[in-house]
Amino acid sequence: MSAEVVAPDPREAMSPPADRRRPLGILIVVLLSVGRLIIELTALVTVDRTGVLGWIASGSNVPVFDQGTPAWYLGKAAIVAMIVLTSLSVIGLWRFRTWGWSMALILSGLILALDISWWFAGQPRYPGMFLNMVAVFYLNQRDVRAIYLPSSL
Repeated sequence: MSAEVVAPDPREAMSPPADRRRPLGILIVVLLSVGRLIIELTALVTVDRTGVLGWIASGSNVPVFDQGTPAWYLGKAAIVAMIVLTSLSVIGLWRFRTWGWSMALILSGLILALDISWWFAGQPRYPGMFLNMVAVFYLNQRDVRAIYLPSSL
């Protein structure tokens, strides 16, 4: 009899912690991502940028274009893509999937880069920079990486 060695399927969920509790870093990143979803959903549906909804929508990383122009359609498509990708990363993080961690890290880094480009353009978005900096920090914490990338420690 020969024993077969079967490689683990990378698409399978990583084993959650024995006590089923999520590290603080995951909870913080999920909450920050839900906040990003609220901002982007508000930016997607808000036409009038005044009042409370306009203030929330102004936190979006996608600039406001004149309605009906090709740039406006591209901006709305970018917002929809951000909503979809952020939703997928939240689901992946919550279900202890490696791809969710990777996607959350890439999205946070990309949005942080967009926030920095807004700063260079003279329109700083300090709350977005701070929140994405916090997300990248927590995603790289040892206890979070131990769950999603145990071989990296």
